[in-house]
Amino acid sequence: MARTIEQAKELIESLTQFQENPPAEGYTFPCPRCGHYRMDRDLVRNALSRRADVYICSTCGTEEAILDMLGKEPLPLNQWAMVIGFDNEEENEEYQNDKQKCRVCGCTWDNACDGGCYWVEEDLCSKCAENMREEERS
Repeated sequence: MARTIEQAKELIESLTQFQENPPAEGYTFPCPRCGHYRMDRDLVRNALSRRADVYICSTCGTEEAILDMLGKEPLPLNQWAMVIGFDNEEENEEYQNDKQKCRVCGCTWDNACDGGCYWVEEDLCSKCAENMREEERS
């Protein structure tokens, strides 16, 4: 599900509080606009976006300024890396929760095998794949 510009702006600006009060000393977030780890640890050495109340890397800040100077359209907020990343994560989570099921034992993302398992194929968990390999060796 693609977010509207307003929804994207709200999501992006929710990062501001974490940028100003990082979860750990020296922690830096990736740039919410491009997604690269170019942010300076000293927050004020980054660029303040012209589109949302959040810091972005200097490269993205320069690009925003150049686009403004040339009178070109800015990168829409719902196309920023942070927003796309959240949208992809939610889609993957929905897929895994709703559709992914092991063809052998029937385990799902939310109901894994005893001791845990992970997906080795779209419809095969690691426990069943391991059991299949052991049977082939016998």
